Amino acid sequence: MFNNIIMKKIDIIVAVRNESETLIKFVDQISKIKIEGVKISIVFMEDGSTDDTINVLRTLSKEFFSVKFYSLKNDLGQYVALFYGIYNSAADAVITMDVDGGHPLYIIEEMIKDYLNGYNVVQGHRAVYKSKEKYRAIASYLYNSFFLLFVGLNVIKQNSIFRLIDRKACEIFKTNFHWGYSLKTNFKKSDKVKVRYVSYVTPEREFGMSKYNFFRLLVLSFRVAFSQLSVQRFLLFSFTLLSLAFISFINDNYYGMILCFLLIALLIIPYFLFRKINPVSRITILESNERHTFNNLENKN
Repeated sequence: MFNNIIMKKIDIIVAVRNESETLIKFVDQISKIKIEGVKISIVFMEDGSTDDTINVLRTLSKEFFSVKFYSLKNDLGQYVALFYGIYNSAADAVITMDVDGGHPLYIIEEMIKDYLNGYNVVQGHRAVYKSKEKYRAIASYLYNSFFLLFVGLNVIKQNSIFRLIDRKACEIFKTNFHWGYSLKTNFKKSDKVKVRYVSYVTPEREFGMSKYNFFRLLVLSFRVAFSQLSVQRFLLFSFTLLSLAFISFINDNYYGMILCFLLIALLIIPYFLFRKINPVSRITILESNERHTFNNLENKN
């Protein structure tokens, strides 16, 4: 007799750049995860590598049926590459993570079990980052503080891209496509998304070094802030600046008035840019072993 077990399909989505030395070990480790009723696939989003990463991915995708890859032309960074994977996935749930050992693999099993127990989102929360460079620690603190004050969203518990999202939450994510620029979520109570946080201690980085310098972190912070800025806060900031411009005008402070209008422009342009343009439309697929999936996505755009 055959067991009528409905298999749950889960895509592990990983953005990689110049990771040729880490891929084989990563695939080998993931392939050892066995959970009854769950089929796991790995989807690599190759993003501008200059080493042998793409050739390794071609080989792995031929050796392992569960391995897929997309080679992207993407100027918007890791978050948008991962969002492209989320947007393109037809799985019951997706897990986004890094390939370099910074995300403990045992957490994957815990996330999947929580998902099977009814959670829509299982968010990994990095409790400790050992041996973090001082400038990164300072940048992280300033980033979180600025984000809380400017956007009004506490992202400390979303300090990692290590996250499981089920199909229901993915559909909400796709609708709020501006979240794709930051890979941060802001679900409403009416969405009825059940979230669980899983804390983990970050181990020493197994492979390589961080690819984020201070400038890249600064640009990333800018994108995250404007992609998550609510309509209410946008209107509040705009009204405040307009009021200051008017006060400067009636007091013959033309320099102050010009400055306020410049700040208004700096507020309005990126806000509408992130709100109007789906980041998926700004990515080009250079190569993939999933041509039929890519063609379907291309037709959506």
